[in-house]
Amino acid sequence: MEIVTDPVFSNAIEVMEFLKELQKLMRYAGVSDADMEAGQMRCDVNISVRPVGSTVLGTRVELKNINSFSSIGRAIEVESQRQIKIIVSGQTFEQETRGWDDEK
Repeated sequence: MEIVTDPVFSNAIEVMEFLKELQKLMRYAGVSDADMEAGQMRCDVNISVRPVGSTVLGTRVELKNINSFSSIGRAIEVESQRQIKIIVSGQTFEQETRGWDDEK
């Protein structure tokens, strides 16, 4: 099953809270154990930053197949900071899909 949301989250904490509630729902409904470490629940995270006060999202980067809540939090923080650093330096970047290796 794939669930896609609108871009309604503004930080890693909101994303992780949503996913934990989703995990509870999947377990309660008997749909899945939703054990991330066992590969029963994975997450692709799409991240784009925007200036404070702007309603226009920036260029999106998708991080694929993240398999733990803590990894999701780290991935969001690292990618957000990477995008901010690029933008502040006056550079641009392309929309892309990237893997996430928590150890790197």
